[in-house]
Amino acid sequence: MKSEEENLESLSKDLVERREKLEVLMNDSSEEKSKLDKEREKERDNIDFTTLSRYDRIHQARRGLSVVLVEGSACGGCGAFVPPQIVSEVKAGKGPKTCDSCSRFLYYESN
Repeated sequence: MKSEEENLESLSKDLVERREKLEVLMNDSSEEKSKLDKEREKERDNIDFTTLSRYDRIHQARRGLSVVLVEGSACGGCGAFVPPQIVSEVKAGKGPKTCDSCSRFLYYESN
């Protein structure tokens, strides 16, 4: 009986510690999100109206995931094949390119 109480007490302490860590992480995440939202709003001024309108429409339709990584020759959002020409243009940074399947904007990240 005593070992069960000790076990329960130990688990309770562990739970309290985990909750405290989670609260810290959630606060940090909230602060980071606020910071990124402010940066995002500043950057919107540098984007032409047509592209920004498309971005906003995709952002709303795709639950906030409007810009995705090209992974090899696949869209990082829907997994659809991205033609080599589009992949090359994305890698070269030749203006905004979108996936033919899901319409998300594509970007390339070099290693």
